[in-house]
Amino acid sequence: MLEYAGKMGSTEWDKYWSNKKKKYLFSLFRKHVFARAVRYYTNRYFPKKGTFVEAGCGSGDTSILINKYKRKIIAMDFSEEALKSAKKNKKFDEFIQADIAKLPFKNDSIDGIWNLGVMEHFEKDEITKIINESYKKLKKDRCLIMFWATKITPYQICLDTYNRVFKQNFQLFPDEHNRLKSKKHAKNIMSKSNFINYKVFFSWRDLFTDIVIVAKK
Repeated sequence: MLEYAGKMGSTEWDKYWSNKKKKYLFSLFRKHVFARAVRYYTNRYFPKKGTFVEAGCGSGDTSILINKYKRKIIAMDFSEEALKSAKKNKKFDEFIQADIAKLPFKNDSIDGIWNLGVMEHFEKDEITKIINESYKKLKKDRCLIMFWATKITPYQICLDTYNRVFKQNFQLFPDEHNRLKSKKHAKNIMSKSNFINYKVFFSWRDLFTDIVIVAKK
């Protein structure tokens, strides 16, 4: 039985990924906006060969455009339902059900780790632990890339407006406890981790939806 470091277990995420309405509502954005951003940053900061892990792969839609080169790409998620969806993405070579806070890999063995739409779902006391877990598993000079939703994420502004006007409480995702407030907020979080070398971006590549953190071991 899997252990889970987070306060939100796999059951809630299994419900989300098995809900066809919610699953496909955001699918076009994942495939046509996020996927392009993922391809850009992974091409820029990951080597063209080695072992790479999407830690919190969800449906796998955001990685459909990633360049394979000579990369072994592992899809990892705590949700069994998410992994069922991710298996449609032929860029993945392996599928692992595991906890992002307890990555099932040897220390200093991975050439790149990334996630998108993951970190904002964790509580403050969990975030540093998760980031440091990636640090341990990465090889020297390799990178962790995190696409982290912001307080001013466009889709959330639209959703908040919809809920306010129509007096609804519709949510696209399970609770997002810690969306980033700014690049300064991102840097403050990283300063508490084991990473010393990191860059923070907020750009048009994903329509200003996420702040992107690239941290090098």
